[in-house]
Amino acid sequence: NAFMYDGPLIFDKLFGNEHAGRLFTLVSGVVNIFATIPGLFLVDKCGRTVLMKWSAVGMMFCSGVLASIGDLCFEDDIGTCGPWAKWTATLAICGFILNFAYGWGGMAWVYCAEMFPQKHRTKGVAATTDANWVGNILIAFLPPLMFDTWGFNTFWVFVGTNCLCLFCAMSLPETKDKSLEEITLMFNHWFHPGECKATEDADVDSVDA
Repeated sequence: NAFMYDGPLIFDKLFGNEHAGRLFTLVSGVVNIFATIPGLFLVDKCGRTVLMKWSAVGMMFCSGVLASIGDLCFEDDIGTCGPWAKWTATLAICGFILNFAYGWGGMAWVYCAEMFPQKHRTKGVAATTDANWVGNILIAFLPPLMFDTWGFNTFWVFVGTNCLCLFCAMSLPETKDKSLEEITLMFNHWFHPGECKATEDADVDSVDA
């Protein structure tokens, strides 16, 4: 969402033209809408965590491209590499939005709605939704300050953040093709493997007896 909020600021730095920022708002919206569609069809075929993994890798790569181009070509907001750098940065920004839209943009909502047991689902989903919007508030306020201080080096922070997203996606169990009851059992095993193993052993002993 940082690109949605601060895209005009970034494009003003890239092209030195406020009209480019307005055009970016239109282009980013179109990319976001159309890139969300594949996620709707792939969520039950590929799985939630698979899409989040690829989404994080794609965003990490695009952020790295932006940070590298900024270091090489836009030091002190002065373009020194020619038009190719501006258009490469533009493609990287659109690529970031594309990867966000089919992955973390939607899959996080799906996953959070599935992961809680029935008795805690209302409060759990409310808490994750609240955390999401608190994060949006931080994203709305912090990146402009970071851009003013660090310029395009801000995108190295995005690289690190997406490394964390990739780690989370690789660590979480997959919920595809599972009922809510099966997901509850799966997370019980995931969070309390020792207790669940002891319970299973006790059940086996009782059946043998």
